[in-house]
Amino acid sequence: MKLAPIDAGGEPLDARAMRSAAQEVAYARPVGRSLLGHGEDTIHLIVSAEVHADRLRPFRHALAQAARRRGWTLHGTGTGGAASSLDELRRSGMQSGYAATVAHARNIEQLNWNELGADLVFYGLPWTMETLEILFPGASRLFDADNTLIRESLDAYFDCGGDTRRAAAQLAVHRTTLYYRLDRAQQLLGEDWAQGARRAGLQLALRLAMLIRNI
Repeated sequence: MKLAPIDAGGEPLDARAMRSAAQEVAYARPVGRSLLGHGEDTIHLIVSAEVHADRLRPFRHALAQAARRRGWTLHGTGTGGAASSLDELRRSGMQSGYAATVAHARNIEQLNWNELGADLVFYGLPWTMETLEILFPGASRLFDADNTLIRESLDAYFDCGGDTRRAAAQLAVHRTTLYYRLDRAQQLLGEDWAQGARRAGLQLALRLAMLIRNI
C-alpha cells in the first residue's frame, strides 16, 4: 500500500512517521498470523495466501484514515504472488508495489499482480517520455499541446478495436472528423503507424502515457 503526501503542512513521509502509522493500524490486520512492516513510502502486510482480498479492506480503510490524519493520501493497494522463500517474498513485495501503482493510475481500490493484464509489460521500465519513444519512435509528438485531439482520437480508436463508428461516438464527433484526425496522425507518425509491430508499439506507448498522467 503506497502513500504520498498531499498537505504541505502535514507530517513528513519519513521512517519515524511510517513506523508510527504502521503501529496505529496494526489492530485492523486480518485475523490469523501476519507480518506488518514499511518502506520509504509503502506499508507492507504479509498474510497467508488463503486470505481473500476482501479481508484486507478493513486494514486499507484504517490505513487511509491514518494517512489523512497525517496529511498523506493512499496511492493504491496491490497484492503480489504467493511466496515460500525469502527470494519469493522479496519478489512478491516488488509485485505488490507495482500493482499498487497501477491501481492508483487506473483509479481503482486494489489490484492483484495476476489482474494487471497488459500493464505487466511496463513492469521494471521507467515511466518516462524516453520509454514512450522506445516503444514507438515519434510518440512524443502526440504530447505537444497542438496534438491533444489527435492523441485522444487515437486512444479512442484503439479502445474501440479500430471501429471508427464506435470511436467517433465515444468522442462525440462525426466520423469525418475522426478520419481527418487519423490522417493527421499519419502525417505525424508515418504511414505505417497502424500496421503490425508499429501499431502494437503505439498502443503500448499510449497506454503507458495514460498511466503516467494518472499517477
